[in-house]
Order: sequence, then structure tokens, then C-alpha cells
Amino acid sequence: MFLLIGAGPRVKEIGESQTMICPACGRFSRMTPYVERSELRLFFIPVFKWKKRYLAVAGCCGETFLLDPEVGRAIENGEPATINETNLEFLSEPPVLCEHCKKPVDTTHKYCPHCGKEI
Repeated sequence: MFLLIGAGPRVKEIGESQTMICPACGRFSRMTPYVERSELRLFFIPVFKWKKRYLAVAGCCGETFLLDPEVGRAIENGEPATINETNLEFLSEPPVLCEHCKKPVDTTHKYCPHCGKEI
């Protein structure tokens, strides 16, 4: 006899993508809402869930944002809710944008690789 037990996060898309200006790269893109839960699984069946959080992933640059729990719950329940900059929070440090072309740049560069202007 053997027993299969697993623990870890599970991510699931919870609603329709919404279009907006991405706070990370400044491009017009879609934000896809997800819910992430940590769970204990017995024979691949979740038996205990904890640490639920809502995420939004930008389609343009792949940046992941923490979504306000109230907005996430509303989207998960099928209620009308809008994702905007006020209910998003960066999970990592926000990228540095070129002041000329507004594209993300590495802080070690002296010139923007996109527009060629000095940073």
C-alpha cells in the first residue's frame, strides 16, 4: 500500500481578461485575473486549503501583480468588477522606465536599448 500526499500552491484563472495600460511597461494590454491557494492534497484531491491570494498577470510583459482581495472575490463570484492601477500592487520591485519612450530598462545601462537616448 502507498499513500500520495502533496502540498503546494495551485493557480487557477478566475475570470475574463480586462484591458488596461500596464503599470509595469506602459503598454495597452490585457490583465488576466488568477487565484492562488496553497493546499494539501491526498491522492490529488485537495483536503485542506490556506493562504488564498488574488493575482493579475499582464499579457504584454508577463509582470505579475497582487490584486485587491475585494476585487478578486468579486471577479471570482462573477460580479462586475474592474481591474485598474489603484487595486494592483507590484509583487516585485517596479521596473525602471525610460523617461523618453516609457519602456523598461536595466538600471546598469547608460543608454536606453529601445530608443537610444541617455537614461
